[in-house]
Amino acid sequence: MEYAQYEKKEGITNTMLSNFSPDGREFRPDIFHWWSTFGKYLPPTDAMLLGTTCHSSVFEPKTFDKLYVAFDDKLRPEKNADFRNTKNKEWKAEQLEKLGASKKTVIPIGNWEIAMKLQDKAFKISEIKEILEYTRNVVEQMISWEVDGVKYKCKPDINSDIFMVDGKTCDDCGQKFVWDFRKWRYHRQSGMYRDGDSIANKRYDKEFYFIAMETSEPYGLHLYKVSERVLGYGRDEYLFLGKELNHFIKTGYFPCPAVINPYTEIDY
Repeated sequence: MEYAQYEKKEGITNTMLSNFSPDGREFRPDIFHWWSTFGKYLPPTDAMLLGTTCHSSVFEPKTFDKLYVAFDDKLRPEKNADFRNTKNKEWKAEQLEKLGASKKTVIPIGNWEIAMKLQDKAFKISEIKEILEYTRNVVEQMISWEVDGVKYKCKPDINSDIFMVDGKTCDDCGQKFVWDFRKWRYHRQSGMYRDGDSIANKRYDKEFYFIAMETSEPYGLHLYKVSERVLGYGRDEYLFLGKELNHFIKTGYFPCPAVINPYTEIDY
């Protein structure tokens, strides 16, 4: 789905909730105001661009080559100089112009190589391969729904008739990812997405998976299934925050005191 099309659709997203309450325990309208005024318009970081590339290579392998082309800076004429060198600078401009004519997104060769390694490994892990090759997958399907007058939207990496999947690039797909799951409130994202799909598409009790993908050696991947209890925690949190954020957007008022009651620690 085109990003612009998704942006035009009215609705609260998980990213908006993350900026309104980063830790799920405290309202931060100051952070939300900065993000909605400036942050969301900043150019994507290198890490974000790498994540997008890796998602495309794993979830849309058949179209990846049609969307991306690699720029290999190691082919520069003056090997021992950087791009402050005149000859290298001119060569780079010429190469980027040629690559840009392909209408594909130009990415560094390093990102291309990482994306290819992850794609190769993903299809060698039987549990992940089975999910990626399921014939009823829809990639980046926009879902929009409404609860108690509050509109929401999301765009899962994969939505099918029996499961939903979201990919996460990371440094460590093992125990550190489990810690990051709590830190970045992935329970809320999964609970929100599945609840939205249940309401919008009338498909209930789908399984929800995260595929953690390491962007450095050894480029490991791991499949995580979110339990029903954790999905329930996530659903409760997104509905609570969504109601408060919607009220803040419409009135400029935020709850005071700003501290939310401590949230139940998730177990796995």
